[in-house]
Amino acid sequence: MKAGFVVGKRRLGMKKWLPVAVSLSLVLLAAIWWSVAQSSEPSYGGRSLSCWLSDLYQSNLPFPEHSSAEGTRERAQDAIRHMGTNTLPFLLKMLRSSDSQLKLKLVALANRQHLIHVPSLRTREYHVSASFALIVLGPTAKAAEPELVNLMFYGEQDVRLFAKMIVKQLDPEYMAKLDDMANASAK
Repeated sequence: MKAGFVVGKRRLGMKKWLPVAVSLSLVLLAAIWWSVAQSSEPSYGGRSLSCWLSDLYQSNLPFPEHSSAEGTRERAQDAIRHMGTNTLPFLLKMLRSSDSQLKLKLVALANRQHLIHVPSLRTREYHVSASFALIVLGPTAKAAEPELVNLMFYGEQDVRLFAKMIVKQLDPEYMAKLDDMANASAK
């Protein structure tokens, strides 16, 4: 009897079965990797940091989508405080995120047509949400201060402004010293 795998009434030989097995293995490995990557995000109350950040962002818009924006904001802030320093790597990663020039050009090109809706880029939302969350964390976020100072000098333009705002909120005296140093070196 020949080795192989039976599909319907046809027998696949080992040479034909091997690519199928490799493909299935790769899909399984990708699913496991995705599951591990997703589970490493901090959570509170059965919801991920991303969900709480979305609530925080939406509740801070000038015209929130739901009338209970204040309650939503309070719950999101409380959840972020409970997750504490576990959020810092994710918030800093969000703050460092950027869109490539290619992505910006492709989205601009796609927005010229009206047949298919193209969702807006979310990088700005990530920056704003991460900034809100770092300010909510208050003194707990001081461990991120060196990275924030680095972003103040070497980040993209809008990230520089967000980083400066966050450091100013977390440690106004330190920010004043940095401003003095920058002014002294500019003279």
